[in-house]
Amino acid sequence: MNQRTKTPNRRLRNVSIKSKIFWIFLGSNFLAVLIVAALVIGDQYSQVRKILEDDLLTQANIVADNAAAAVAFNDQKVAQETLLALRGSPNVREAAIYLPTGALFAEYKRDAALPDIPMPGKEGFTYT
Repeated sequence: MNQRTKTPNRRLRNVSIKSKIFWIFLGSNFLAVLIVAALVIGDQYSQVRKILEDDLLTQANIVADNAAAAVAFNDQKVAQETLLALRGSPNVREAAIYLPTGALFAEYKRDAALPDIPMPGKEGFTYT
């Protein structure tokens, strides 16, 4: 037999059982801590995302309620002013009001270089 193949096995034989148990215990605890940390981080991420979605939904409902009269009376200036209230929300980069026909009525862009907002095909949130 080759001397190299026996070396790792000999090293383990020379270590006391107390040391082996200690390292097994330490390794399993480290792995458990990593798993728990990953679960906590994942949970925190989903909670923050849910809070952000709830906040954006509340803001969208407020803007929709305030813009309803502007759409009913075809007043684009008032609709634009309603959307400008979103300047105070750092999480909103763009917003738009569409007519029931699908035509763009008013829009808000934090940065003019942002592309036009397409009419959403479904309700919900889009993360970019």
